[in-house]
Amino acid sequence: MIVKQRKRRNWRLFLFNFFAFSIFGTLVGRLVFLQILEHSYYSSLASKQHLAEITIEPLRGSIYFSDGKSLLAYNDGAFEVALSPRNIKDPQKVAQVLSKIITSKSYEEILKLAEDKNRAWIVIDKNLPLKYGKDLENLDGVYLQSTFKRSYPQGKVAANVVGFVGESEQGKSGKYGLEEYFEKYLKGKEGKVLALKDARGEIILPFVTEKERKVDGCDLITTLNFEIQLQAEKFLEEIQKKYSPKSSVIIIADPKTGEILAMASRPNFDPNFYFENKDYSVFLNRALIPIEPGSIFKAITLAGALEKGVIDPTTTYEDSGVVKVDPISPPIHNASFKKYGKRTMTEVLEYSINTGAVFAEQKLGKENFLYFVQKFGFGKNTGIELAGEKPGSLKNLLQPRSVYKEIEYATASFGQGILVTPIQVVQAFMTIANGGKLTSPKIVKSLICPGKEKVDFPPKIGENVISPETASKITAMLVSSVERGYTKKAKVEGYLIAGKTGTAQKPLPQGGYSDTQTWHTLVIFAPAFDPKFLIFSAMEEPNVIAYTESTLVPAIKPLEEYLFGYFKVPKSE
Repeated sequence: MIVKQRKRRNWRLFLFNFFAFSIFGTLVGRLVFLQILEHSYYSSLASKQHLAEITIEPLRGSIYFSDGKSLLAYNDGAFEVALSPRNIKDPQKVAQVLSKIITSKSYEEILKLAEDKNRAWIVIDKNLPLKYGKDLENLDGVYLQSTFKRSYPQGKVAANVVGFVGESEQGKSGKYGLEEYFEKYLKGKEGKVLALKDARGEIILPFVTEKERKVDGCDLITTLNFEIQLQAEKFLEEIQKKYSPKSSVIIIADPKTGEILAMASRPNFDPNFYFENKDYSVFLNRALIPIEPGSIFKAITLAGALEKGVIDPTTTYEDSGVVKVDPISPPIHNASFKKYGKRTMTEVLEYSINTGAVFAEQKLGKENFLYFVQKFGFGKNTGIELAGEKPGSLKNLLQPRSVYKEIEYATASFGQGILVTPIQVVQAFMTIANGGKLTSPKIVKSLICPGKEKVDFPPKIGENVISPETASKITAMLVSSVERGYTKKAKVEGYLIAGKTGTAQKPLPQGGYSDTQTWHTLVIFAPAFDPKFLIFSAMEEPNVIAYTESTLVPAIKPLEEYLFGYFKVPKSE
């Protein structure tokens, strides 16, 4: 009996030892397999499942009007929304809730992502408005990360000046206008922090943030005046309604400092919804795009001739209505083929006489004419702080002596055959208004960067292009243009206003000029001898066959009256 019991114990002990050694052997074998035979594979896998560096986006700087309070662009709070399918308990519920909020994705698309257990992390929206946060905070497997959405509270107001922040495969960046020009200052410096990623390279522990490791962008204070900008926008709206031009532009500036007080273009767009525009031309700032200026350029021609002393305001010539500058070129006529007879240089501006501008250019000479055109800043960028500025073109005036034609200089004297930008015209007339000193435009007042002192942008006043005496003479001639000439509908009683109109024929693709397609241009500054403002306006292909004297000139008067009142300018005529 005792022997049988011992045999049973030995048999049980044998079985226990057998199973124990078997399990132990299996574990040892597995460890040998993992640590020795498959060491390189799992070592690589483990290394991939370590900490990885991710980018933390800084807060982009805001853009303000000149008062430093009214906003043009800022960062509105938003959420980046991500799914962790492995943590989603109810994919149908998640898809149902998200598809009602994130309209860019359907219920089926979100459900497919939510059920993909092979994915650790999926970002499905980068700009979800904050108001939807509470709807999602209790959904299992749905994560929210605070981010920003660029917002433009003024909508279309000054949109072509500001630009927008667009997204591409490289990330967010400024496009057009101030947003592009000041990208590196507005953007700030990205931060780098660590997060855990799995073997697929997907984030397991997401959104580890350390704000101290990034630098937010700088704020931008522009020279744009909020109230004056609204008036400029209103002016263009009225022009668009009445004349339906293909495009239009207005610039209002302080000619003593070069500060741009208002700038607006049509067509324009809402930068909050820039992606809805398929035609990228709506993003262009027409103040920076070259046009043929027409007769406003006569003031530049006569200013150079006055400076050189080859004419004075009372110099006369005989106008027969036509001039032929060389044997092979077609003759040059006055507008509407008018003949004015004996006229002074002042009357050349008053009645916008083409042959009179040619007379002054020929007295001045080609080299001197080109010298003054370039000294006034035409043919090169003004340096205004905006992306997309073009230099225009003086190519017809810069050809070798053996090639150039007399006709090119003659037509350029009254603003045809050359390309200049509206902002260049503003620079040239601010120079005249500012006593002859080259006054370049500026649209930024200051830059305020985190942890640094404010950087102010001083006025850009250069050397004299013409003397103060010449500037005074050409200003007086421009006053006569408003008092007695084709610009007289812009006259406001009690004030001396200097101004000039232009109606330029548009060149045709096949050569020559259109008889019906025109540019209407107008420039004024006032009070003439102590100016508080300068206005340039232009429109392309209005729906009427007329001269600028009957379109932009009467339309500008209410804006002038507003500005006289805004700057509290007393009547002193």
